Amino acid sequence: WSNGEKVGEGAEGLAQGDPLSTALFCVAIQDALVRLDEALAAVGGLARCGADDGFATGPLEVLFPAFVAFKVELQESCGLSLQWSKVGLYVPEGVELVLPEGVSAPSGVKRVGEWLEGKWEPGFKLWVVPVGSSAFVKSVLAARVEEVRQEADLVAEVVVLVSKHAAWNLLQFSIIAKMDHWLKLCY
Repeated sequence: WSNGEKVGEGAEGLAQGDPLSTALFCVAIQDALVRLDEALAAVGGLARCGADDGFATGPLEVLFPAFVAFKVELQESCGLSLQWSKVGLYVPEGVELVLPEGVSAPSGVKRVGEWLEGKWEPGFKLWVVPVGSSAFVKSVLAARVEEVRQEADLVAEVVVLVSKHAAWNLLQFSIIAKMDHWLKLCY
């Protein structure tokens, strides 16, 4: 549905990786996303999506009911089923989660973060950028640095056998660009 008009039939959808699937998904959820954003904006919040990754912020007494309405609208208007188990609730470090009277988190919603050295560190990745406690952000960035290091080691093992110059060029034009991308997103 778009602007209240049916634009196609939903069934299984397109094959994963089909270039049209992301664009069609975005079109399908646009109207519902606008309504979610408007409901949250009225109380200082917002809703944003980048393809199929999104986030919404606002006071819990408005956020949860608005998000439930968003879920219902997606199901009714285009047959999309939002899975509560894939919805995370970010609660910043040092903030106690207290739900207003009569408001409960939908079943399956979980707090986002990870256990680091025996301590819960709240956080999530917003379009690959880590957001959360300092320990969470450092952990995510350290994992990315290690991933790039392992890739560089693999390239070095394979390409250095051919030519050290070829290895340097490959690193310079591929792995260094990946690290540079991460540094730009996270500084």
